[in-house]
Amino acid sequence: RAKMRELAAKLKAEYPLVGGSVVTVSNQRVAVGMGSAKKVRADMKVIVYQEGEPLIDPQTKVVVDRNIESLGEGLLKDVRPQVSFGALDGKDVGKVERLIAQKKLLKVITK
Repeated sequence: RAKMRELAAKLKAEYPLVGGSVVTVSNQRVAVGMGSAKKVRADMKVIVYQEGEPLIDPQTKVVVDRNIESLGEGLLKDVRPQVSFGALDGKDVGKVERLIAQKKLLKVITK
């Protein structure tokens, strides 16, 4: 068990779960607001998504969840301290570009 915990800790350190926002998309190239300062590396896969309206418990008025729409996946190629650039899967680019043009907030998370 100790070896498994050690391996899990190493994997978590090597492949951190990092989130950010989509800055821009153009010609299948996406710029995201996360970089090497957050331990992001080239060749990391990412998921682009949009959060929907919050689901609010009618009695407690507490946000219990949000609808999430996955918009596609990509691969980071050029990682800088605060921003990274990557390629989106071709079938997903058009919708992401349209949403960015409409000034919608799109988020991204490492996979």
